[in-house]
Amino acid sequence: MTEKMIYMLNKVLRREKWRPLIVCGGYSLMALICLIDYSTGYVTRISGLYIFPIILIAIAADWPNAIFSVAIATLIKGVSDLKLEGTIGIAVWNSMLTLFTYSILVTLLIRFRDKTDREQKIAITDTLTGLYNLAGFNEIAGWELVQSKRYNRTFSLIYFDCDKFKRINDTFGHSVGDELLQTVGGVLKAELREADYSFRWGGDEFVVLLPNTAQEGAAYTAEKIREHLSEAMEANQWSVTFSMGVATFSTHPLNLDEMLGHADRLMYAVKNEGGDGVRYATY
Repeated sequence: MTEKMIYMLNKVLRREKWRPLIVCGGYSLMALICLIDYSTGYVTRISGLYIFPIILIAIAADWPNAIFSVAIATLIKGVSDLKLEGTIGIAVWNSMLTLFTYSILVTLLIRFRDKTDREQKIAITDTLTGLYNLAGFNEIAGWELVQSKRYNRTFSLIYFDCDKFKRINDTFGHSVGDELLQTVGGVLKAELREADYSFRWGGDEFVVLLPNTAQEGAAYTAEKIREHLSEAMEANQWSVTFSMGVATFSTHPLNLDEMLGHADRLMYAVKNEGGDGVRYATY
């Protein structure tokens, strides 16, 4: 398996729901190999095939699962060698070699997986707020759009920015402006569901993606976010309000640009009326 293949698989595995399925698939493949090996009396010598389920489990699972898969493969290899060679010494020696080889492989795979995962997270994360960035939006929202079309699910998008943010930078300096943006990021992390996603679009603009959410739920979420943002601004004595556009999609947009365009127009309609408000629409 090449580094590119591991990279792509790890990209899929960032969606946590896939990890248990791949781990189960790895154990199922291991059981199938074991069954074939046992039913043929171990004469086919297919024990080398255990490397494939071990790779799947090592990339998808945690350390305990990876070590457990190595232990199972080593035990089966030992039984196979004992049956074929009839000598305990040879079987033990081969098992030790198998254990050493598979352990090294698992260690390298997990380290590479973790390194790749860190690099990918850095690439899609806004360093200032800790939210997803534009690249993260393109990847995550693109995936959710495909899933919503496939399963005919309604979803919503909140697009908002900070009214009079430039005044904060001009009056107090960019360090205070950065602190304000970090505060916004903190509120979003605290108020959203685990299934929701928040992004810093750029500057003082933010996007919230709400899968499986109709207009009523999106409106409640937007008002809750705006309320807690206002409380945070007052606590820090920042004269900043927020203009929000909430677009709900029961019929699915063709692409991300169309999806964002609807929410963006709703947000600017609020700003044109003086800001500090929310406007909703369903498409």
